[in-house]
Amino acid sequence: MKTLDKNLLNRELMLRRLRAEVVGPDPAGKSVALVEKQAMSWEEFRTARCQPDGEEIVWQDPPVKRFGAGILFPQGIDELASEQASEFAEGSIDESPELRAGVELSDDVAAKLEKKASNVASIDEADNEDVTLANAFRPSALGVSLLADLGREELGISVELLNVGRVGAEKTIEGPCGIYKPLTLVIGAAVGKQGTERKIWLRRSVVTDDGKCPVVKVGKAELLKATEPLRFPIGPVEAGLQLVILSRSWRGAPTANHRLLTISIINTLRASRENLDGTCLFQSGLRVSGQSGGTWIDPYPEYFSSEFDNPDPRADENVNRILYRNDRTFAIGHGCGADWIHGRPERVGAVWSDSLPVFETPSTSADLAVKQPDGSMSSLRVSMRKLAGLEPGDDGLNDAATLISEYRRWIVSLESTVTSIPLRDRPTATALIDDCRVCADRIDAGLKLLRARDASGNQARQAFQLANHAMLIAQLRAGQEMRSPLHDDLGRVTWPPATQFDPTVPDAGRGYWRPFQIAFLLMSLQGIADSTHIEREIVDLIWFPTGGGKTEAYLGLTAFTVFFNAISGDAAGGVDVLMRYTLRLLTAQQFQRAATLFCAMEHLRRANPGSLGTRSFEIGLWVGGSATPNKRDDAISKLRKLQRDPDAENPFVLLRCPWCAAKFGPQESAGLEARGSRQVFGRTKTHSGAINVLGYSKERRGSADTVVYRCSDKNCEFGGLPGSGRLPLPIVVIDEDVLERPPNLLIGTVDKFAMLAWSPRARSIFGIDESGRHKGRPPTLVIQDELHLISGPLGSMVGAYETVIEALCIDPLGGMVRPKIVASTATISRAREQVCALYARGAVALFPPSGLDASDSFFAREAMDEAGRPLPGRLYAGVLAPAHVSVQTSETRIFAALMQHAALLDGDPADLDPWWTLLVFFNSLRELGGALTLFSADTREYLRVVLTRHGVDYERIRQLLHVEELTSRIRGDHIPRLLEKLDVPLRESERKSANSPSPLDACLASNIIEVGVDIQRLSLMAIVGQPKTTSQYIQVSSRVGRDRNKPGLVVVIYGQTKPRDRSHYERFRSYHQKLYAQVEPTSVTPFSPPAVERSLHGLIVALVRQLGRLDSDAERPDPFPLLSGSDLRNRLEEMVRARVRQIAPSEEEAVMARLRYRLDQWRAWNPAQYGGFGQAPEDAPLMHPAGSAERTEWNGRSWPTMSSLRNVDASCEAEITDRYRPVVGGTT
Repeated sequence: MKTLDKNLLNRELMLRRLRAEVVGPDPAGKSVALVEKQAMSWEEFRTARCQPDGEEIVWQDPPVKRFGAGILFPQGIDELASEQASEFAEGSIDESPELRAGVELSDDVAAKLEKKASNVASIDEADNEDVTLANAFRPSALGVSLLADLGREELGISVELLNVGRVGAEKTIEGPCGIYKPLTLVIGAAVGKQGTERKIWLRRSVVTDDGKCPVVKVGKAELLKATEPLRFPIGPVEAGLQLVILSRSWRGAPTANHRLLTISIINTLRASRENLDGTCLFQSGLRVSGQSGGTWIDPYPEYFSSEFDNPDPRADENVNRILYRNDRTFAIGHGCGADWIHGRPERVGAVWSDSLPVFETPSTSADLAVKQPDGSMSSLRVSMRKLAGLEPGDDGLNDAATLISEYRRWIVSLESTVTSIPLRDRPTATALIDDCRVCADRIDAGLKLLRARDASGNQARQAFQLANHAMLIAQLRAGQEMRSPLHDDLGRVTWPPATQFDPTVPDAGRGYWRPFQIAFLLMSLQGIADSTHIEREIVDLIWFPTGGGKTEAYLGLTAFTVFFNAISGDAAGGVDVLMRYTLRLLTAQQFQRAATLFCAMEHLRRANPGSLGTRSFEIGLWVGGSATPNKRDDAISKLRKLQRDPDAENPFVLLRCPWCAAKFGPQESAGLEARGSRQVFGRTKTHSGAINVLGYSKERRGSADTVVYRCSDKNCEFGGLPGSGRLPLPIVVIDEDVLERPPNLLIGTVDKFAMLAWSPRARSIFGIDESGRHKGRPPTLVIQDELHLISGPLGSMVGAYETVIEALCIDPLGGMVRPKIVASTATISRAREQVCALYARGAVALFPPSGLDASDSFFAREAMDEAGRPLPGRLYAGVLAPAHVSVQTSETRIFAALMQHAALLDGDPADLDPWWTLLVFFNSLRELGGALTLFSADTREYLRVVLTRHGVDYERIRQLLHVEELTSRIRGDHIPRLLEKLDVPLRESERKSANSPSPLDACLASNIIEVGVDIQRLSLMAIVGQPKTTSQYIQVSSRVGRDRNKPGLVVVIYGQTKPRDRSHYERFRSYHQKLYAQVEPTSVTPFSPPAVERSLHGLIVALVRQLGRLDSDAERPDPFPLLSGSDLRNRLEEMVRARVRQIAPSEEEAVMARLRYRLDQWRAWNPAQYGGFGQAPEDAPLMHPAGSAERTEWNGRSWPTMSSLRNVDASCEAEITDRYRPVVGGTT
């Protein structure tokens, strides 16, 4: 069986087991006939059994505790439940010692999990606690609403009482609803020993006398004339079920035969204390179909008026209406999900309820196939090797031309479909096609530039070839396994040979651009090569699904930019490219990827010093001090600490050589004690007592000692001993090194740029000298990854500080040229508004343009197999379990069921591996802390319940010894290690031995995994609670199923008491089939009054300290440097006024008034110093770190100024104290 087919089978089995766990039924074991008061032994009682007809027997819990969803409770359940609370923890697992046998959790593992949980729980969260209203959410009814065209259904409708569930993209299972009848057994009776009475429950299918599911038929005429709800009994009388149909017209109905129908099943029985389980309907559901068998259900109306339609043809709502016009909603659920046939039909003939809704999102492919002259289809790939000039006689540009021709042909095909689009949407369709034409013209213009024979064309072509050469080398070297040093008996260290790569030799699998990547690179060339070109002002936004290769696209543009600037002789005064991220995990990961590219670029520079210069091409990292050292002395100190204690924090980011994959960090050694060294805790110590730390070397750089990266393998191009004449790796991470000699590419976090107000030497990044003038060209290219994360308070602060950042990127004497801006995201809404608020630019180009259908933008299409059938995508399953009472109970049972059944799958370790590690996402650290506690107790306990229920030996129980958290709380240097743990596959030993240290059983994560986690082996995820935004939902769930042969399963556990969760559950299919259209617009308001209050004074100080003279204005705020009429004052006012006019013109007067007020404060206060991060001085500085204590003697004459844009508001912790301030002049 193929790998994909095996994984699809296992995914179906996992989903079936989840459905059996949450909804039921779940028959297991051999059949047995039982009678009231029948005696049996404890051993027999523990053995899984089913009834002779195959129906289920519920042994351990009453059914209302056993199942969580699909239950219709009787009337009056709220009153009864308030008197008789039933919690899972109070007896859901049988207390008999015979049922509690099993492997206990080891003390150290339990302590570890408890410690993690207590640490997390100690952090206060802004989220509100769930309201304890679980009993009020025990439903007595479920139903669906639909739009019926009774003109297409002459006979009427049929409503069938049955349970339908989806177990795959197209596959459904169905069965009758159930009721459970109690039966008492006598357990453990023997001579002289009285037995124990235990109650079990026998399932009975709700069927008619002929064994079919009950059906009620309602005629067309009755539905059309109904003015009151129609009520019909359905099913056996003792079940007490009633069918209720509400038929109503609506003002938007196209014909008089259209009716909105709400069809519900209601349990009319009264709750009974003695027999609650016997009065519930289990596995409840219904299916609605037409008696004639035709298609009569029209798409459900999503709005009722066009009164508020946006007239802009490119408005998101208009664009989405076209892109998703074929993804129709035919029903919505009430207390359940709603489903219909698979695909994208125009209308359907049946809909049904589903208590565990499932939907598979399509798999997207970035590969293109073109028709050959013989009619066959072949993949269109553009070779980096050819474009690099390494293929004699073929520069690869003809392949790029073929791509452009195919794109233009596809655009022509779109024009023929416009007539099939509703008239009101045709202006939008025309606008979307125009966007595609403009894109094709830009790609073509880039190709023409490379073919031009003038000086500009020659320079661009040489830079383009070098960029392709570097990208080829980097791609060949990516993914190497880490090499660790070897030790012989004499203590000598040797390295296993590094893999050798020859870029001139074709590689079938590597060294090719995806079509959208090379198209983007060609499209962007003119905006880089010609600073006066109109495209320089366009913000290009790469909008492509997660995992599609956006990073490689803008890394290719980065390489071209650096090479072009070097070849053209237009040297940068500071950095060539600024690349910014938001999360430290993403920043560190992308830094490692980009480091390999810059090693390749430096390799090429060394081979071509004549044309590329003698200065190294370098990459730098500029992030917070918690991730990398700010000062050289601090770096040297931390290196020494690492040499003394290998478990000390490693702030040097790289854990392997980006060129040859040699290990970096404290040296591990399993060798014997060797001459010249001795083994200490498995690591090699030298005679001096220091542990050998690989890859990090204290050396002289510029004017001082610092720590550089030098590969410890002397055979590496970037290895060799210090002083050998061989240059180290072209990588800098220490702030002082970055600012002394700015690298070509600087990668940083957006919040770091708040330091512009505090660090006047940061000016070097922008090429500004000590006099405040540009000594060379400012940055050419600014890249912002994951643009959707620049929103809310962070986005507003970033937008405000962009005011001064752009000013620093413009040389007034160099033609007022602004940098090219490129951004990327997989999820965004109202991109033009966000880009305008952030960068004050009105021209935004989404790439690739969307076309007219969400499933095909030419560069991104729904993935198909060789037969033209859609390839499997990610499967989402929604669980809302009111009977579980709390979401913690749902977590316990679902986690245990998923992990245990993963271990029970058939196959070799490779077959089980995708399902072995459960990745769980939580919306808050508080919820995550609670789950860690569950893993130490409840979840483990429930594993035994699962095994007992299915008659499986306890030897096959999951041990749960390896549960980790991945949150912002863990040390930065531990994150790469944890990602490596996540990548460890299942091997045969882990299935049989409890002592194996890997792979992980579960990883509990926060929003840190939203971007940057790319673990190909993971296929199983749970999401606890609907994430705060759809963008976050898409990004988080995209962490699994990234390997096309391992399509993922994502289980969303909705909160029973959260209305928003319930809404997503009831519209599960509608939501998921238009997932990207549901992305909410982000809010960025840099000039709103609260944002101005927090940021404006920081901008003032930043401009003065970066553009003022370093020996005066930048270091001392006195004398006042912004006198009216001064150059700095004029530039400041022009900068702020122009920015506000572009972004928020209504706020111009208020912002300028606030600016004058801040300047008046500065002049009146006459401070002697700007301020810093040390001990607060007695005399008030101009500013102090926001959130720090302000001295009372300052009398408010100091500005609280942010040092990080992320923490807009300071946080504090409350402490109970018995110390009280005495009352002055009063009595106690």
